[in-house]
Amino acid sequence: MCLVSFVPTKNSIVITSSRDEDTERGKPVVIRNWKSHHKTLNFPRDVKGGTWIGYDHLNNFLVILNGARTRHQRADSYRKSRGLIVLDLLNAQNIPAAWKDVDLTNIEPFTLLHYSSIGELWEWIWDGDNKKTNQLDTKKGHCWMSSTLYTPQEWDTMKIKFKNSLPRLTNPDQIRAFHLANRYEQKTTGVIYPSIRTVSNTTVQFQDSSIFFNYLDLRG
Repeated sequence: MCLVSFVPTKNSIVITSSRDEDTERGKPVVIRNWKSHHKTLNFPRDVKGGTWIGYDHLNNFLVILNGARTRHQRADSYRKSRGLIVLDLLNAQNIPAAWKDVDLTNIEPFTLLHYSSIGELWEWIWDGDNKKTNQLDTKKGHCWMSSTLYTPQEWDTMKIKFKNSLPRLTNPDQIRAFHLANRYEQKTTGVIYPSIRTVSNTTVQFQDSSIFFNYLDLRG
């Protein structure tokens, strides 16, 4: 959940997420067409029960990154996993309203991206004290990096690299190749943890009224 890109192509929207995680963490289970309340959800379920990425049958989509704009000091414990917050919001009848109402007291900081069923892109940030809401231009490409694993300087460098690569990122395969060429374990500067690797890549394509969800486990 640590490098995410949003790319508008000629005929679709492609959102791609590379998940950087400790290699000792258990593998997720891909859940398809899980019925809960009045919704049907699709997502990879983490060992803690939550998720970092998923969508509902109405084509609402969420993906989370650890941390807000800057790296935070972790507390010894938190009230609830951020992955469970993602599922709670995805399961809500009205996701933007649920974001406004959700109590994030004693929840670790995060950045949450919502691509809505009406084609709006929202950036929701919880910095540990306040919620911040930004609507982003869907006609432009965007990229994000987790502040817990990447420095602001690394993110600035990636933004430039991503912008320069955008003319060549015209389909999901090319976008995934860009992500795979920028895995966490290839870092030579900044925050480096030897046990962290890019363990999976998820590419989601929104075309007409359909969603194509492609999850790639990089650990075999």
